[in-house]
Amino acid sequence: MADEERIAITAIRDMNQEGFIAASLQRSGWKVIYRATSPAVLQERLPEFPCALVLSSDDFGYFEVGQSNRLIELRGRSQPSGSQSQLDPRSDFEVEEIIRSHATSTISTHIPATTAKVTTVASIGGRSGATSIAIASADYLSQRGSSLLLVEGNRLSPRIAYHFQIHNIREEIARTQYGFSISEATDLESLRSFAHEADNFDEIVLDLGSATMAQVGGRRAEDLLGSWSNNSRARILLTARDDEKSKGEISQFVLREQSLRQVLDLTVILLPSKLLNRRERKKLIDERSDIYGVPVEVISRDPRAIEKMELAHSTLTFTSPKSQLLRDIAPHLERGRYS
Repeated sequence: MADEERIAITAIRDMNQEGFIAASLQRSGWKVIYRATSPAVLQERLPEFPCALVLSSDDFGYFEVGQSNRLIELRGRSQPSGSQSQLDPRSDFEVEEIIRSHATSTISTHIPATTAKVTTVASIGGRSGATSIAIASADYLSQRGSSLLLVEGNRLSPRIAYHFQIHNIREEIARTQYGFSISEATDLESLRSFAHEADNFDEIVLDLGSATMAQVGGRRAEDLLGSWSNNSRARILLTARDDEKSKGEISQFVLREQSLRQVLDLTVILLPSKLLNRRERKKLIDERSDIYGVPVEVISRDPRAIEKMELAHSTLTFTSPKSQLLRDIAPHLERGRYS
């Protein structure tokens, strides 16, 4: 790298760590042209420095680097429990070695948005029907003629590969007999591989897993998958049991998503604790719609159809075509993608 190109930017959350890295860079002949204090401000300033080396801590927050920038992630000290990077230099020599070892590589956690239509299914709490709804959505949309990819994004409780008895879907996309393909994106490598193929499909259904796991600005696979979903302007189906614990978490999720998007296409799908008649169902929908400020639907409890689908490693359309669950989901998939 020529002397005139030895320019660097620090994006490090811990002030002591940032001070050491900036001073070490300067002692090594680098010109630190910008010391970022927040991801948002850094994102605005980065285009001014297209060739700069960016040293960021993995707890700093999410931002996108330019194609000509090189990004080196260091282990953050503000939130060590959430760290992903193993790089934690403690001397000028170690800083130089890290830069030298990454002279020809780029460590970037930015996952570009897709042009495909995306439906993200996320859950509040366990056993709220999220995976069943994701599979039913993929099946329904693919039968309308779309080339569709169903993505397993639930790192803690992946079920899609087991459901279809198709494995090794981290390494490559697999085709099912039901007209759609499946893939897994539960680590950074499989996430990048999936994102590279995403534009080859008309529609994508993402089973994100727990909606509360993904953190805005985080660098874990679930954080990046959540950011990718937002950047791709996904339609969100948020599933939850209708209980007191879930109410607050749903409200927090809706507020967070509204702060991240100018236009929010989100439907809360509730699984009630008991069977409801038509009047009780309408009352629950009206009450929860007022509370959350977004459309709410109540899905039918259909354990027989779900059990039959799981035992047959099939979809509801093939094993239980008259399932009420299918009729509940369909209206939310008929709506066109917003502009």
